[in-house]
Amino acid sequence: MPKVRIRKSPGRPAYVYPTENPFRQRGLASTQSFLAPFKHTPIDLNTASIRLIEILPPSPNGTIQCNIRNATVDSEYTCLSYVWGSASHTNNILIDGKLFQVRRNLFEFLEMISAKQVITKQETTRLHSDKSPTFDLSHASRSLWIDAMCIDQENVVEKHHQVKQMGEIYSNAHCVLV
Repeated sequence: MPKVRIRKSPGRPAYVYPTENPFRQRGLASTQSFLAPFKHTPIDLNTASIRLIEILPPSPNGTIQCNIRNATVDSEYTCLSYVWGSASHTNNILIDGKLFQVRRNLFEFLEMISAKQVITKQETTRLHSDKSPTFDLSHASRSLWIDAMCIDQENVVEKHHQVKQMGEIYSNAHCVLV
């Protein structure tokens, strides 16, 4: 049962305020938990259109934040290919200032990029013995195509459109991170 505080004012109904945020999750501060959910803007389903993500530095409270924009497969971008992971392990991030849930595997990638913990080829060789997670992003574009974020997963027509052009999306990418 969440803890609450009751505030009474003479002649007014009592208001109940939670004293702790029941929605708080790693990656999102409690003051942002009541933001509106992110909704994708439509893409042109008659062209080779896609959406691209730009990962921003973390907010002052450490929240991962991104911008998203509509583009085409002719744009310069990097694709991320990864295992989605369990749907039961999610974290909140912000896309265009709105709440968006991502699975743990993607969250950890975004967290690393957001914190600018990018490791170059030279550092990869040096740190390989540490068994630290390493990624060589020296050739990656700032714009990312990440299926879980760039495709409106609730729009069946859009999902079919994007799946049909998946080969073109990956083959036109500046680079693919696996």
